[in-house]
Amino acid sequence: MSWWQRLFGDRDRLGWWTLPVFVVVALTGAVLAGALATVWYGQQVDALEDETAAGRQELRDAVEDVRAAGEEALDAIASEVDAVRQSLDRDLPFDDVVAHGIVSVQAGIGPQHPAPSGDDQPQGAALQDEGGETEPDDEQPPQPTYRELRRGTGFAVAQEGEVMFVATTFSLVADPDTSSGVSEAVEVTTPDGTFPAAVHSWDERRDLVLLRTELGGIEILEWRPAGEELAIGARLVVAGVTPNLQGIQIAGVLAFVDVDAMITDLPRIELLTGAPIVDDRGHVVAIYSTRYAPFGAGAGQASVPARLLCERMLRNCEALEADTGGASPTEDG
Repeated sequence: MSWWQRLFGDRDRLGWWTLPVFVVVALTGAVLAGALATVWYGQQVDALEDETAAGRQELRDAVEDVRAAGEEALDAIASEVDAVRQSLDRDLPFDDVVAHGIVSVQAGIGPQHPAPSGDDQPQGAALQDEGGETEPDDEQPPQPTYRELRRGTGFAVAQEGEVMFVATTFSLVADPDTSSGVSEAVEVTTPDGTFPAAVHSWDERRDLVLLRTELGGIEILEWRPAGEELAIGARLVVAGVTPNLQGIQIAGVLAFVDVDAMITDLPRIELLTGAPIVDDRGHVVAIYSTRYAPFGAGAGQASVPARLLCERMLRNCEALEADTGGASPTEDG
């Protein structure tokens, strides 16, 4: 067979020229199929992108809604917190608690024991220098110690000359180790210093005490007039001081009141025992107590209506009412 027949074939067989034709046709089919597949998958990708784009937009919208709702909620919370803070700070009766006759009271409980001086030299002895000269011993005498030191608050209710009378609670000064049953080591601290005080009269059952001390002139708090009744839910403030005369004012709400007791939601803080409870104008309505329980121990803590001071310890309590003068104490109890 000649090369011509092999290349171009004859009537009985195909020639070699058909091989590249088949290859070209196959390649053309493959390219066409790939192009069709690319177009189809491109259409699918475009459709999927359109769907996911809508989902992404919905997600962005949801995130923005959540952010806006969060900011709105935070603004609402901040407004409510500000309102509560303003309510708590609103009309606090005193800018300066100690300027209104409110004092710190300390009572030593138990027998007095002189503190050791820490020196073998007799107390008050003179010191001799190298030249033989003597000089006084300026060392302060040791302070007595007690089984317990109680600290609380009191407030001025009457004055006679230089003598000031301070009301506080009996539980603050009660001392079973003394013959009288009250502490013999009471001190009152004011901005002018610390002064010794004596127990003038007391009512153990009502947890009330009247102290007598020479403080000089300090302000006497006015009382709420007897004709102005307190309504349940009224806002009251207990105004006390720390031993270093830092003012404390805590607001509460009146829950119950009668002639023998006043119940509020004020917290139990021993440092405030004996402090005045005042209305929104700073007028005394009660004495804060952590021990007074006129309805029994299981009935919880109550405060002592200020009017109970009048039955035994003070004369002319009407003079203490707002816009009037001062009252006078009764004789020792």
